[in-house]
Amino acid sequence: MYNKIEFSRLIDFLFISAPSSPRGLTVVGKTSTSMNISWQLPADNRECVNHYRICYKPLDLYYGVEKVAEKCIETFDISITITDLEPCAKFRIRVSAVTALGSYSIESIKEDTTEFESKCLNLPNLNHNIFNHINY
Repeated sequence: MYNKIEFSRLIDFLFISAPSSPRGLTVVGKTSTSMNISWQLPADNRECVNHYRICYKPLDLYYGVEKVAEKCIETFDISITITDLEPCAKFRIRVSAVTALGSYSIESIKEDTTEFESKCLNLPNLNHNIFNHINY
């Protein structure tokens, strides 16, 4: 058992040694079904980072009546490619630094949209002036 002083020191250690948020979360590249993201080390207590936890989910995307669940992955790197995404969908991406003891930093958050999947779109030729065919 911890006494009050030991418990207070443990709490102080956990909060003081927690890293700050990963900085500069950026989408470096994307396709219709993937996003390559990267970030920089936290500014404070970066030596306490053991790995990173990346969570992502589509925004306002429903399949039937159930909302699509958030997915999380972990990495030791400062970049990762998220795959198997839906085309033309907006995603919220959250990245946290995690210590060896399991403490999480405050999250860095980014929202971005996957590219269009051109083979499934049937758009008119944009060079064609469609306004010539509209009766006023």
